[in-house]
Amino acid sequence: FVVDAAVGIVGGRNIGDEYFDLHPEATHRDRDVLAAGPIVTEISRNFDAYWNSAWSYPVTRMTRTLQDEQDIAAQLAAARSIAGDTTGLSQAPEQGRAEGNTAVTRSLNKLIWAPAELVYDPPAEDMQEPTDAPKRTAQYLRYQVEQSQSEILIESAYLVLGDQQLENLERVVDRGIHVAALTNSLATNDLTTNHAAYARRRSAMLQHGMALYELRPDAEDCDQWISPASYCVDGTVSLHTKSAVFDRHTLYIGSFNVNLRSILLNGETVLVIHSPPLARQVAADIEQAMSPDNSWQVKREENGQLRWIVSEGKTLKHEPEVGWWRRFKSGLISLLPIEKYL
Repeated sequence: FVVDAAVGIVGGRNIGDEYFDLHPEATHRDRDVLAAGPIVTEISRNFDAYWNSAWSYPVTRMTRTLQDEQDIAAQLAAARSIAGDTTGLSQAPEQGRAEGNTAVTRSLNKLIWAPAELVYDPPAEDMQEPTDAPKRTAQYLRYQVEQSQSEILIESAYLVLGDQQLENLERVVDRGIHVAALTNSLATNDLTTNHAAYARRRSAMLQHGMALYELRPDAEDCDQWISPASYCVDGTVSLHTKSAVFDRHTLYIGSFNVNLRSILLNGETVLVIHSPPLARQVAADIEQAMSPDNSWQVKREENGQLRWIVSEGKTLKHEPEVGWWRRFKSGLISLLPIEKYL
């Protein structure tokens, strides 16, 4: 389930998960990836493996009402009409085949090509099988960690390391490798339960040498990450990216959060791209997101007390920008040894 291929990276705005805009002149952190060659077939096989697995069933089993061809045709016509309405778009798409071909050619000429590998976990055959061993995507990413020589930068919406991963982290740091991670703060996390799993392991991650940064809800660069910028007004930006950069040479993007669910339970898919120019750009983006204007760094004192650096010369002993009730709920849940499932 590891496939070699090439990917092209092109600039563009894509509000969503883990897609990247790696055009050299781009200033946005959102990225688009175009895959070409044999890897496309494998991506399709990855989807087919899940659609055709024993654990999937036709959507028609969820409803007793079946639409006839006339109803379907009417809905398709309505969808095409909506899709053709460019009102409100900041930039209208090209109209007509010739204009479209010109636009595509222009974009293709801006591509940065790089070798890549697709790694994915097949669907489980037995839902009762043990879940204590890392899945293939986790094993492959651990290989990338072990091959690193100087630096690992991580950007993960959910961040939870287990005992084995903490031991690996300590060995990596002892080799002189700088490991830094950006994740959601309690104020930006969409799930208090998931944050509680992170909070349960946060002190240990710091103790084992990881530098930790938590996204601010009022991140200054929000208007560069999200379009339209009006979504940034109320300070509700949240991190959903899953990516990492190794030695500013190799990067990965995909569905894999650096947490125990992705390591042990979920079926994940990652694209590992080998390209120093692209890796350097993503590393710069991650570091910008870690800056004080966008994130709070969390520090651990010798007595185990955590402190959040909220501004120059100012620290807090509790998680910023959230009330006591949410902190209480997170703290209560973090007492439970269930982080594998969160």
